[in-house]
This record gives sequence, C-alpha cells and structure tokens, in this order.
Amino acid sequence: MSSAHEIYARLLNSSDGNVHLVLAELFRLVYNRGVRKSEWGSLRKLIRIYGAEVVYWATLHSANANSSGNVFSYISKVCIGILNEKSEKSVTVDCRLEEDTKSLLKSFRDYVQPDWSEIVGATCH
Repeated sequence: MSSAHEIYARLLNSSDGNVHLVLAELFRLVYNRGVRKSEWGSLRKLIRIYGAEVVYWATLHSANANSSGNVFSYISKVCIGILNEKSEKSVTVDCRLEEDTKSLLKSFRDYVQPDWSEIVGATCH
C-alpha cells in the first residue's frame, strides 16, 4: 500500500480524468476501506467543486471520522474549512498588497527631481 506522500506525488502528476482513482486510494489508506458504489458520485462532486488537492488534504484531515457513516459529508465540511482559511489569508495578502501599492504610488507622486544644474554648478548661456 502506498503512503500519503506517494499518493500526493501521483495526484500532482495525474490527469484530470483519473484523480478520483488516486483519491480513492488515499480514501482506502485513511479509512481502511474502499469507496462504496454509492459514494463515487460524492467523491467526484467534491473534486469538481473543491479541486483534487483540497479533497486530498480534507481527506487526510478527516481521518478521525467514523468511516461507517457518511464520510463524504464530513470531508465536504473540512473542504469548506480549508477554503475559508485560504480565502482569509488571500484577503489579508490582497489588503497588504493594496496598501503597499498606494504607498509606492504616493512616493512616486511626491518625488521631486533634484536641480542637477545647481548641484554640478553648471551655468546656462
């Protein structure tokens, strides 16, 4: 059986058409059972909504969930949490970038070019 690290490497190198198979292997590793027939649709829907990488991390983060119930409902909640965390960080970075940009533009507007002729002592005739 592959480790989570090996599965992640394969996920990054897999085509969009088979990421669900790679994630199914991770599911087996985490929950010690295969994806049930009735769960394949949920897995594919999560991948379509959140992306394979988010589903990968959510599956790992939900390893303590009871695997006999609706695991994909729990994984879905973890996906939402991951995206919320990412968006909060993104907003913080965007605000900081906007402030830095405004500061830089202000410094350009406030810049006064030195009077080079006075500095070098040149006289105009």
